[in-house]
Amino acid sequence: MTTYTHPTAWAAIADHLHHLGSEVVFGLPGDDMALLGELERSDTTVVLCRDQRNAVFMATGYALAAGRPGVCVIGKGPALTNALTGVLEARSAAAPLILIADGTRLDRLGTGAFQELDQLTAIRPYVKWAARVDHADRLPGALEKAAALAVNGTPGPVYLELAEQIAAEPVTRTGPWRPAAPQRPAPDQDALAAT
Repeated sequence: MTTYTHPTAWAAIADHLHHLGSEVVFGLPGDDMALLGELERSDTTVVLCRDQRNAVFMATGYALAAGRPGVCVIGKGPALTNALTGVLEARSAAAPLILIADGTRLDRLGTGAFQELDQLTAIRPYVKWAARVDHADRLPGALEKAAALAVNGTPGPVYLELAEQIAAEPVTRTGPWRPAAPQRPAPDQDALAAT
Protein backbone atom coordinates (compact mmCIF):
# COMPACT_ATOMS: atom_id res chain seq x y z
CA MET A 1 0.00 0.00 0.00
CA THR A 2 1.32 3.42 -0.93
CA THR A 3 1.82 5.93 1.85
CA TYR A 4 1.98 9.69 1.49
CA THR A 5 3.70 11.92 4.02
CA HIS A 6 2.95 15.62 4.19
CA PRO A 7 5.55 17.75 6.01
CA THR A 8 2.88 19.48 8.14
CA ALA A 9 -0.80 19.24 9.00
CA TRP A 10 -1.44 22.41 7.00
CA ALA A 11 0.27 20.84 3.97
CA ALA A 12 -2.05 17.84 4.29
CA ILE A 13 -5.07 20.14 4.50
CA ALA A 14 -3.92 22.11 1.42
CA ASP A 15 -3.43 18.87 -0.51
CA HIS A 16 -6.87 17.61 0.48
CA LEU A 17 -8.49 20.89 -0.57
CA HIS A 18 -6.72 20.58 -3.93
CA HIS A 19 -8.08 17.02 -4.22
CA LEU A 20 -11.60 18.33 -3.58
CA GLY A 21 -11.20 20.84 -6.40
CA SER A 22 -11.42 23.81 -4.04
CA GLU A 23 -10.52 26.77 -6.20
CA VAL A 24 -11.00 29.32 -3.43
CA VAL A 25 -10.54 29.34 0.33
CA PHE A 26 -12.05 32.17 2.36
CA GLY A 27 -11.04 33.22 5.82
CA LEU A 28 -9.24 35.14 8.44
CA PRO A 29 -6.64 32.74 9.84
CA GLY A 30 -5.26 33.08 13.35
CA ASP A 31 -1.59 33.63 14.16
CA ASP A 32 -0.43 30.56 12.23
CA MET A 33 0.04 31.65 8.62
CA ALA A 34 1.36 28.25 7.48
CA LEU A 35 -1.84 27.34 5.62
CA LEU A 36 -1.58 30.52 3.56
CA GLY A 37 1.95 29.50 2.56
CA GLU A 38 0.81 26.01 1.59
CA LEU A 39 -2.13 27.32 -0.44
CA GLU A 40 0.15 29.82 -2.16
CA ARG A 41 2.12 26.87 -3.55
CA SER A 42 -1.08 25.38 -5.00
CA ASP A 43 -3.55 26.72 -7.53
CA THR A 44 -6.04 27.65 -4.80
CA THR A 45 -6.94 31.32 -4.42
CA VAL A 46 -7.09 32.65 -0.88
CA VAL A 47 -9.56 35.44 -0.14
CA LEU A 48 -8.59 37.13 3.12
CA CYS A 49 -11.62 38.69 4.76
CA ARG A 50 -12.09 41.48 7.29
CA ASP A 51 -14.01 39.30 9.72
CA GLN A 52 -14.95 35.67 10.19
CA ARG A 53 -18.69 36.15 9.71
CA ASN A 54 -18.20 37.61 6.25
CA ALA A 55 -15.69 34.88 5.40
CA VAL A 56 -18.29 32.22 6.16
CA PHE A 57 -20.93 34.12 4.16
CA MET A 58 -18.55 34.24 1.18
CA ALA A 59 -17.72 30.53 1.46
CA THR A 60 -21.45 29.75 1.66
CA GLY A 61 -22.18 31.81 -1.45
CA TYR A 62 -19.33 30.10 -3.26
CA ALA A 63 -20.67 26.65 -2.28
CA LEU A 64 -24.15 27.49 -3.56
CA ALA A 65 -22.89 29.00 -6.82
CA ALA A 66 -20.14 26.45 -7.57
CA GLY A 67 -21.98 23.33 -6.47
CA ARG A 68 -19.02 22.14 -4.41
CA PRO A 69 -18.00 22.65 -0.78
CA GLY A 70 -17.07 26.14 0.27
CA VAL A 71 -14.06 26.26 2.58
CA CYS A 72 -13.45 28.76 5.34
CA VAL A 73 -10.45 28.91 7.68
CA ILE A 74 -10.50 30.87 10.95
CA GLY A 75 -8.60 31.27 14.20
CA LYS A 76 -9.82 30.15 17.61
CA GLY A 77 -12.01 31.44 20.44
CA PRO A 78 -13.69 34.70 19.47
CA ALA A 79 -12.96 33.93 15.82
CA LEU A 80 -15.34 30.99 16.11
CA THR A 81 -18.07 32.95 17.88
CA ASN A 82 -17.81 35.62 15.18
CA ALA A 83 -18.37 32.92 12.54
CA LEU A 84 -21.54 31.43 14.04
CA THR A 85 -24.00 33.70 12.22
CA GLY A 86 -22.50 32.69 8.88
CA VAL A 87 -22.57 29.01 9.86
CA LEU A 88 -26.26 29.30 10.72
CA GLU A 89 -26.88 30.81 7.28
CA ALA A 90 -24.98 27.92 5.63
CA ARG A 91 -27.13 25.42 7.52
CA SER A 92 -30.35 27.23 6.59
CA ALA A 93 -29.29 27.36 2.93
CA ALA A 94 -28.18 23.68 2.91
CA ALA A 95 -24.79 24.81 1.64
CA PRO A 96 -21.91 22.33 1.82
CA LEU A 97 -19.36 24.20 3.92
CA ILE A 98 -16.14 23.04 5.55
CA LEU A 99 -15.11 25.31 8.42
CA ILE A 100 -11.57 24.73 9.68
CA ALA A 101 -10.51 26.44 12.90
CA ASP A 102 -7.46 26.61 15.12
CA GLY A 103 -7.84 25.03 18.54
CA THR A 104 -6.07 25.39 21.86
CA ARG A 105 -3.09 23.08 22.36
CA LEU A 106 -4.00 19.77 23.96
CA ASP A 107 -1.71 20.41 26.95
CA ARG A 108 -3.37 23.80 27.58
CA LEU A 109 -7.03 22.75 27.50
CA GLY A 110 -8.82 23.75 30.68
CA THR A 111 -6.10 26.14 31.82
CA GLY A 112 -7.69 29.39 30.72
CA ALA A 113 -5.22 29.69 27.85
CA PHE A 114 -5.37 32.75 25.60
CA GLN A 115 -8.70 32.76 23.71
CA GLU A 116 -9.54 29.27 24.99
CA LEU A 117 -13.14 28.24 24.36
CA ASP A 118 -14.94 24.92 24.24
CA GLN A 119 -15.41 25.39 20.51
CA LEU A 120 -17.03 22.01 19.87
CA THR A 121 -19.83 22.76 22.33
CA ALA A 122 -20.33 26.21 20.79
CA ILE A 123 -20.52 25.00 17.18
CA ARG A 124 -22.32 21.63 17.42
CA PRO A 125 -25.90 23.03 17.32
CA TYR A 126 -25.15 24.69 13.97
CA VAL A 127 -23.36 21.95 12.01
CA LYS A 128 -23.95 18.44 10.72
CA TRP A 129 -20.71 17.21 12.31
CA ALA A 130 -17.96 18.67 14.47
CA ALA A 131 -14.62 17.15 15.43
CA ARG A 132 -11.34 18.17 17.00
CA VAL A 133 -8.08 16.63 15.77
CA ASP A 134 -5.53 16.31 18.57
CA HIS A 135 -3.19 13.82 16.85
CA ALA A 136 -1.70 14.20 13.37
CA ASP A 137 -2.43 10.59 12.39
CA ARG A 138 -6.17 11.26 12.69
CA LEU A 139 -6.21 14.23 10.34
CA PRO A 140 -6.61 12.41 6.97
CA GLY A 141 -9.66 10.47 8.12
CA ALA A 142 -11.22 13.57 9.68
CA LEU A 143 -10.72 15.58 6.46
CA GLU A 144 -12.31 12.86 4.34
CA LYS A 145 -15.25 12.46 6.73
CA ALA A 146 -15.84 16.21 6.87
CA ALA A 147 -15.94 16.52 3.09
CA ALA A 148 -18.23 13.50 2.67
CA LEU A 149 -20.69 14.69 5.31
CA ALA A 150 -20.80 18.24 3.92
CA VAL A 151 -22.06 17.06 0.52
CA ASN A 152 -24.15 13.99 1.38
CA GLY A 153 -27.67 13.74 2.69
CA THR A 154 -28.93 17.28 3.06
CA PRO A 155 -25.79 19.32 2.32
CA GLY A 156 -24.62 21.55 5.13
CA PRO A 157 -21.77 22.89 7.21
CA VAL A 158 -19.23 20.73 9.02
CA TYR A 159 -16.54 21.82 11.46
CA LEU A 160 -12.99 20.63 11.93
CA GLU A 161 -10.77 21.97 14.71
CA LEU A 162 -7.01 21.59 14.46
CA ALA A 163 -5.19 21.56 17.81
CA GLU A 164 -2.25 23.98 17.70
CA GLN A 165 0.36 21.38 18.62
CA ILE A 166 -0.16 19.31 15.45
CA ALA A 167 -0.03 22.17 12.93
CA ALA A 168 3.68 21.69 12.26
CA GLU A 169 3.75 17.88 12.65
CA PRO A 170 4.12 15.56 9.63
CA VAL A 171 0.98 13.74 8.51
CA THR A 172 1.12 10.31 6.88
CA ARG A 173 -1.81 8.76 5.08
CA THR A 174 -2.18 5.44 3.33
CA GLY A 175 -3.59 5.44 -0.16
CA PRO A 176 -4.97 8.31 -2.20
CA TRP A 177 -7.60 10.70 -0.88
CA ARG A 178 -11.11 9.28 -1.14
CA PRO A 179 -13.56 11.08 -3.41
CA ALA A 180 -16.15 13.27 -1.71
CA ALA A 181 -18.85 13.35 -4.38
CA PRO A 182 -22.49 13.34 -3.32
CA GLN A 183 -23.91 9.81 -3.18
CA ARG A 184 -27.50 9.97 -4.39
CA PRO A 185 -29.33 6.63 -4.41
CA ALA A 186 -31.13 5.89 -7.66
CA PRO A 187 -34.67 4.52 -7.69
CA ASP A 188 -35.14 0.79 -8.20
CA GLN A 189 -35.65 0.34 -11.93
CA ASP A 190 -37.96 -2.69 -11.49
CA ALA A 191 -40.20 -0.75 -9.09
CA LEU A 192 -40.38 2.14 -11.57
CA ALA A 193 -41.27 -0.21 -14.43
CA ALA A 194 -44.09 -1.75 -12.33
CA THR A 195 -45.83 1.61 -11.82
